[in-house]
Amino acid sequence: MLFFFLCLIVGMVFTIPSEGRSLQEIKRSGKLYIGLTQWDYANINYPLALEFARYLNVKPVEVTIDWNEVFSRNGKIPSDIETNPSIRYTPDAFKKVDIVCSTFSILEWRQRLFDFARTLYSAELLLVGSEGIVPERYRDLSGKKIAFMKGTSFETHMQEINRETGDAIQLIPVKTTDESKELLLKRKVFGIVLDADEALQFFSENQEKVRIAFPVSPISRSAWAVEKNSDLRFEVEDFFEAIAENGVLDRIFSGKFHIRYSSYVAQLRKTARPKYIRRDLDQIIAAKELVVAFRERNFVFHEGENKQFMHALAEEFADYLGVRLDYVITPNSSKYFENKEGKIVKDSSYTPDWFNCFDVACDIFVPVYWRTNKVDLVPLFPGEYSLVARKKTHIANDKDLLKLRGVVAKGTVYEDILLGKGCSDLIYTDVDHFLEAVSSGKADYAIILNAFFELSEYPELEIKFLMGETEICWAVRKDQTLLKKSLQHFIAESNRNGLLKILQESLHTEYKFSTEAIMDNYYESFQAGQFPYVLYGTEDGLPQEDVLSILQDKRGYMWFGTNAGAARYNGREMQVYDRHNGLPGNAVNGMAVDSSGTLYFATSRGIAVMAGEKIQRIFLEGEPFAGVYVDSFQNKWFLGNPALHMLSPDGKIVSYAGSIPAVSDMGCIPKTRSYFFATSEGIFLLNPGGDFIRLTSEPCLSLLIDPNENIWYSTPKGLFIIGASDLAEGKLHQVRRLNETLGLSGGAIKKILASRYGGVWLLSDYRFYQVFSLHQRAKAFEQEIGLKNNTILSLYEDTEDNLWIGFSGGLQRMTNKKGLRNFYPNIINSYVYSVVQDKQGSIWIASNNGVFSYDGRLTDVGK
Repeated sequence: MLFFFLCLIVGMVFTIPSEGRSLQEIKRSGKLYIGLTQWDYANINYPLALEFARYLNVKPVEVTIDWNEVFSRNGKIPSDIETNPSIRYTPDAFKKVDIVCSTFSILEWRQRLFDFARTLYSAELLLVGSEGIVPERYRDLSGKKIAFMKGTSFETHMQEINRETGDAIQLIPVKTTDESKELLLKRKVFGIVLDADEALQFFSENQEKVRIAFPVSPISRSAWAVEKNSDLRFEVEDFFEAIAENGVLDRIFSGKFHIRYSSYVAQLRKTARPKYIRRDLDQIIAAKELVVAFRERNFVFHEGENKQFMHALAEEFADYLGVRLDYVITPNSSKYFENKEGKIVKDSSYTPDWFNCFDVACDIFVPVYWRTNKVDLVPLFPGEYSLVARKKTHIANDKDLLKLRGVVAKGTVYEDILLGKGCSDLIYTDVDHFLEAVSSGKADYAIILNAFFELSEYPELEIKFLMGETEICWAVRKDQTLLKKSLQHFIAESNRNGLLKILQESLHTEYKFSTEAIMDNYYESFQAGQFPYVLYGTEDGLPQEDVLSILQDKRGYMWFGTNAGAARYNGREMQVYDRHNGLPGNAVNGMAVDSSGTLYFATSRGIAVMAGEKIQRIFLEGEPFAGVYVDSFQNKWFLGNPALHMLSPDGKIVSYAGSIPAVSDMGCIPKTRSYFFATSEGIFLLNPGGDFIRLTSEPCLSLLIDPNENIWYSTPKGLFIIGASDLAEGKLHQVRRLNETLGLSGGAIKKILASRYGGVWLLSDYRFYQVFSLHQRAKAFEQEIGLKNNTILSLYEDTEDNLWIGFSGGLQRMTNKKGLRNFYPNIINSYVYSVVQDKQGSIWIASNNGVFSYDGRLTDVGK
């Protein structure tokens, strides 16, 4: 009987009820069973797996597995598993776990056993010693010793590279990767080859001695493994997309490898060995991925910067096809039309070798005969050739060019045009360096396509005259007939719905009109006077639609404080925290995060502290609080009604109950550790000795300490300014009333805010002011310029200098380019309490009708 009972316990321990579970079953259970090998605990998969569990709002259950269990059935792996297409079964690992968070290469025979959920970009990497110049291309390895583990793909790829360099590399095969790493550290070889996981780990452990050079294999996506037909696969891919966008992936990757993931991928793309993917539309749809080619240049693509037009248009095309977008970076314009030998043969019809590595070239092409005999060009919109020179250079017509020096790129239409006009004094460089060459005086002129994209950065240059019109095109291979037809349909539809019309109008404005302005113009006008948005309400998981406060935590997740609890949004769904799971009160009036990432909630019935995933501490229970303020010393100030409390970094709570009336605003001067508090009975000072001193007697509505340690404060009688030290010493004769000087009228100033550039914003009920100087009138924004006739509740200045004005009945945005605009007057017609911008640039709007999210530049997140 005892033996039977022990067997039952063993069965309960090792038979985990996870086999074949759907995503909903996992969420209902509150647990995710994660399979990890011993190696995974030491690499990037472990923190990512834990973050994925947080993303799902479930508890991670770690299950250590052997690598062979992912492929075995009843403990055995068939000898012909890789070659026999009839072998299909559920591996042993999936009897224990929901997901295996290990690094898998996506191989066809493995897909018969389980599904892949794509995760990170990866490649085999060349690492070199830290001394000397890091190589950038294969020919830089000539005469160098490169070590690698023999009998692996490392050896195969290095042999291919060696052939490309004329067998000029000294190849050093070794038995293990540890042996190759030892050779590099002892400087007995110039470089070594490792796979991405091991290379990044080795780099992070030896940053002073090792550098990452470039990939020696094509870039690929590694994956996690899930059971066949599991909907968990799509959730994983959505998760990686979300954390790549909100900065969480960069944080985890940098913490592990001391390099941001976005920087690592950018480095991979620029120097990766290409992978051939010759396919048409049907195969693209089946792969659920469109691979496009860009060059890094204005209007086309910039890695990690503002999204350029061609990049945005390519994303629209991928959405049109219903697939995700991936891309490769083309090093220069001639690369597009080179044959396998790296040469451009104009009179020959061949498929350029680079076109075998992507599906569509989403770059700037113009139709000339020697290009159209190699690839098919699909027109997007009209373009113009302009002749550009320095303003002081006299060029009136084509004949003047014969006496001057031009700049062109080899194998381009610019070269064809100038040679056709008899211009022989030419220097050669890449297209991206044309204007630099003219500006520096190395050349006198250049031909530029749609020059206005570039000239805003070169005020000393100008367009002399137009040299002709053409079509701007994308390019596909000639055997991609289905893809070409679909692309033509997409362009036609984009013309009908206005996408390309906006661009064409922009092409004929002054050339100083920037690429970003074109994109703003398109995304504002294409949306028919509205903007792309998402509204999050109770049906999306908000506990209540009256949103009082918004916060982004250190991990990049958004928090919304409501009258019915706080909701954390991970990009997919809401996790609610209220009185049932830890908060002392449901009304969350304020939130703050300190430098360690700890969250503080000011509720209607006390203060809650959250570290990690749980509420760790409740204090001052029963007291109502209106807000939280974290000062530069990491003291947490809890603004109660009426009490004021402070939590020091060492965990001690200091109560100032009865010492001061209810605080509406506060500020600190770090140098003297002096705190100033705005209250209904005036301004109070808390000095370093811990004593409160009443400094003024009029009710203080708002208070601001500027960089010069002046205190701006408002009362029902006006706006005032005084030096902080003078106020602390009681020198009230130094107070200056600013209403007359600044030209303020129409009600008391209820809020004083610092601007991004050292100025000050002043808010009254029905107008606001921008203060540039104490010696000139403030700029007034009022109904005469189109401001809404509603009470102003909030004002926010974003990183692009746009102003967002929240009212008791709507929202307006003011830009330098577009002036004052109402946004969705039929939708956002409620109280707008606050507007904030997250680290990725998205705007979040808190109202009494839910939360609106807005990405105003490129992404229609409301699709």
